[in-house]
This record gives sequence, C-alpha cells and structure tokens, in this order.
Amino acid sequence: MGIFVNKIRHILLRKSITADEPGFSVVELLIALTLMAFLATSLLTIITTGSGAFQRALDEKAAQGEARIAVSYITVKLRQNSSRERISLIPSDSVTNARNVLQIDKGGAGRGENYFIYFEEGAGGGAGRLVEKNAASPRVDDPAGAIKIADIADFDISYANEEQTVINIHVCCDTPSGRITRDVSVTLRA
Repeated sequence: MGIFVNKIRHILLRKSITADEPGFSVVELLIALTLMAFLATSLLTIITTGSGAFQRALDEKAAQGEARIAVSYITVKLRQNSSRERISLIPSDSVTNARNVLQIDKGGAGRGENYFIYFEEGAGGGAGRLVEKNAASPRVDDPAGAIKIADIADFDISYANEEQTVINIHVCCDTPSGRITRDVSVTLRA
C-alpha cells in the first residue's frame, strides 16, 4: 500500500514534461482525478454497507427486545395469578373476541373483575401488538382501554396438557434477517 501511495505522490509532485513550464500535465491530472474518484466511490460503498448492516442489527435487537418483553410480561402475570381457577384461555370467534386471549380473574371467585391479554392484528397485515385490557370482555371492535405491552408479529397461547396446568406461550417478531420466536411454558398452581 505504501508503494502505491508513494507512486501517486511522485506523479502529483513531478514536474511537467517541458522543463520550462511548472505544473502538471493533463494526463497526470486525469490519472489523479480517476484515482480520487475510485477511492471516493470505494469509501462511499463501505460507509453505505456498514450503516445498512448497523441499522439491521439495531432492528433485530429491537425485535428481540419486544419478544422478550411480551413473554416476560405474560409469564409474570401468570405467576402472580397462577391458580388454575383464576386463569383461563378464551377461544376466538374472530368477530367480537380477540385471537388467543388470556383471561385473568383479578377478584377471584368469579367476581367479574377481569383483565385480558391478547393479540391485536396490525392494519393491512403488518405487525400487530400484544395488549392488556381491563374490561368485561376482550372485544376487538372496542379498543378503548387497551394498553400496549409490545409490538409483535404473532402470538399464540394454549394449554400444554389436558389438565390445563401448563400454559404454552409463543411470540414471534419479524426482523430483516427473518423471524425471531420466543417460547415459554408456565406451570399453574392447583
């Protein structure tokens, strides 16, 4: 590399072919401009590629964080209220009820003080969000009172066994390099 730089320096500092006139010849100027253009283009390509890779890494880290938040939030809520009598999963009817609904009876003994954790589809097929809502039912057509937990691409919650003592949580987030998934199983107390 040092030899290359010395050659360029020699071309740039060398006198014109005619000893009477100081300066550079047209050929020397064209060579110098061509080399500078090549170096500038190479540098621009490296910077553009590097910044794109950096942005993809940031997007992936953000998606991993959203998936982690969603799974952690649900896991904590299940463990805080882990009695099987207080936890239930509601099937979706796709018209009024949201998809994959976790219902937690806050008051216990069926007092009707419920809150729901469920997935809201994104507009136009885009990423959706996991929300929590204190209400009588998890109605899709009534977004009032819904609090966002995390932006995610997909969510599924189901019982892992017939006794309904274990709940499986599955969360997906989209990234530039693919889909990130987080899966957790939580065992409920009797």
